Amino acid sequence: GPYADHAFMRFTITPLGSTGGRTVGQVVDDIVRYLEPRAPERGHVPQGRGPSSYYADRGTEPGRWLGNGARESLLVGSVDPDDFSRVMAGRDPHTGERLITAQGSAGRRPTLGSGNRTRLDERGVALYDATDAAAALGITRGEAEALITAGERAAFGALVALTTGSPVRAEPGASFAVPIIDADGNRWITQTELTRVEDARSMGVTPAQVEDAGAPDDQLSIAEAARLSGLTGQYLRSLCRRYDNHRGEIDEAVEAGRTPKRAYLVGHRGTRNQWLVTRENLVAYLHRRVAPAVRVGYDLTLTTEKSLGVLALLGDDQTRSAVLDAIEAGNDIGLHHLEYRAVTARAKGSPVGIRGWTVASFRHLTSRALDPFPHHHNVVANTVVDEHGTRRALDARTLYWNAQEASALATAEMRHRLSETLGVRWRPSRSGGWEIDGIDDEIVREFSRRRNEIDDAIAELEEAIGRQSNLDEVQRIITNTRPDKMNVDPSRLVDGWWTRARSHGLTPARLASVVGRTGPTQELDHEDLFRRLADPTTGVCAGVSTFTRADAVAALVDLPVSISDGREQPLLLPADEIERLADHFLASDHVVPLDLAHVPGDVALSRAQLFSTTEILAVQQRILTAYDEGLGAGIGAVAPELMAEVLDDDALLSDEQRELVTSLCRSGSRVQCAIGRAGTGKTTSMGAAARAWEHAGWTVVGAAVKGEAARHLHEGAGIPTETVAWYLARRDKPSLPLDDRTVLIIDEASTLSDRDLDALLQLAVERGTAVRLIGDPAQHGAVAAGGMFTYLWTISPPSSRKGFW
Repeated sequence: GPYADHAFMRFTITPLGSTGGRTVGQVVDDIVRYLEPRAPERGHVPQGRGPSSYYADRGTEPGRWLGNGARESLLVGSVDPDDFSRVMAGRDPHTGERLITAQGSAGRRPTLGSGNRTRLDERGVALYDATDAAAALGITRGEAEALITAGERAAFGALVALTTGSPVRAEPGASFAVPIIDADGNRWITQTELTRVEDARSMGVTPAQVEDAGAPDDQLSIAEAARLSGLTGQYLRSLCRRYDNHRGEIDEAVEAGRTPKRAYLVGHRGTRNQWLVTRENLVAYLHRRVAPAVRVGYDLTLTTEKSLGVLALLGDDQTRSAVLDAIEAGNDIGLHHLEYRAVTARAKGSPVGIRGWTVASFRHLTSRALDPFPHHHNVVANTVVDEHGTRRALDARTLYWNAQEASALATAEMRHRLSETLGVRWRPSRSGGWEIDGIDDEIVREFSRRRNEIDDAIAELEEAIGRQSNLDEVQRIITNTRPDKMNVDPSRLVDGWWTRARSHGLTPARLASVVGRTGPTQELDHEDLFRRLADPTTGVCAGVSTFTRADAVAALVDLPVSISDGREQPLLLPADEIERLADHFLASDHVVPLDLAHVPGDVALSRAQLFSTTEILAVQQRILTAYDEGLGAGIGAVAPELMAEVLDDDALLSDEQRELVTSLCRSGSRVQCAIGRAGTGKTTSMGAAARAWEHAGWTVVGAAVKGEAARHLHEGAGIPTETVAWYLARRDKPSLPLDDRTVLIIDEASTLSDRDLDALLQLAVERGTAVRLIGDPAQHGAVAAGGMFTYLWTISPPSSRKGFW
């Protein structure tokens, strides 16, 4: 919706982990070291782009435990570094034991459990059977049994080598687990050995280790290949099937020196139809393989705008405390919303509810550029307990899908509290949200040095390359210009901040006047609010055809509301009242819930529930009516002999272009759509179609949303062309060049908003004009609420569904 990017505070999500070559323990150590407020280790330097570098913005105060998962684990109050390390590593925070239980059985994939103690020997050493080991490593019981059997073989081989002096061929450390065997012959894995195997698997097996373990032409079963490579048999079988199904495409890419788009493993079927791979081919795959990421959790970073940081860290003690408390309250409200309304785990591909999550929340007060910048790092452990008591990995997709709503609710709570406790007033910001009134844009820019550095670097890049930078280039700039954060107490920076503030006219007295502005109150008319939310030009469907509850919440949070002195303020309600108001709006006559029965599961989950307004649905219905009633109406039809004559005179058209031109000129429908990809000779085809229509006595004119596209159509097809806005501005004038002998070609129709398409089609119906829509949904999208062009093309009769691909 139009308010999606306006939130004053915003949650951004960063996966915490490392790609290849690092164990879970190493990753966790980095995160704890840089989030806990203690002195850095002597001589320690952050390396690379892992968690150490990411968490260079260290805090000066202890973290707080949040979430029902933390409470169930008896984690309350301040975060202890050792407890934090264990939680992030998926262990019991008090005992360090793995939170697994043997719930599997032979032939079944084991599952993770919650809070069950592992078996201990007489010395108190934790022991795990094959099912426990499988659960910890994320493999099947059969694969765990194979690791243990290989461990017995490795131990025996090492003993023989020790007593006889004979050499022993080493295997990858991830390919075996050495057991201890009790008096009854049961095989057990110690916690130390299980940790060794887990670390070896997360570090990744090198091709050389597999190569050294046998001959290149060894025929390996999938189970044996899985054991040696530290991967699962299920995954390796899928790679073999992919090669078998796409062999020609993969071989062609390899011969041409290109990397195939997807991973594959060269395998073949054995005499019993089982998959086999040679050691040589397994080694080749490991050379190509990109090591998977070690994922231990996610950081939900709540950031704030600069005016809030200026008021918090340059204000007096009372102001500072009130602002930081309001930010913290917003942070906690947003996390609570995600925990109880959004976050799930997954079981067998389907979402399952959770009992809660475990979060360690750390507040930092400055940016990397040492500007005032209060923000919260909320580190969410990757494991959660589902509603059935089973421990599972967090389904992170739901975090991304619901971050907007959590950000809006955090903002609402913060604004409400600051307005109530400090009497803060708000002013519209240049970005479309709201800043604190009394702290002007010049001050905001002064304390945005990090943002300014990025903007300058982007401008430098764009000047050098002569075009606008893309998202990947911007991300590289952000990463490459990121300075290491010094561990500085913010109180030592205040004098320098005030020097900079005074240079722009901000004095302590002026800052003090920002607070204490009590007086005018908001008088809310809910029906008026709902009408404004449904407004076609400024409401939730101004830029889209559908919206979610999150969009409605975000729109409410930034909705301008007049107060008794005639000025406007954002809607100053606590988060829970904003939610109730949003639900009332969704149940009002202005809104229509959409049926998601036909939507794929993941899309339906990500959107939760889609809504539209009665206004935009009426627009779309009129478009459909104009389309349906004009099918085969004999409008704009060229006789077959004239069509053939024109095509015979144009030898440069391809067969595909001839088919498209014939379809457009012969269908006789009032409205017809065609897909035209870039570089496929679209305008050349339109020129041929225009000549056919003109030969049959029709006038052909063109339109496009953008002036450049209109100019291109005019020059390429040789027809008079104007912008869509030009036509709509003259819709009531007799001189508008549309009548019942005119064909209107609209180029780049996928950029056309539904409201403009509706207006054009109503105009065409009134004047008897034929309309041909040419666009490319894959390349362009409507700036305002759109999408009907693509829908019309998908419902077109197969005979008229033409285009270039």
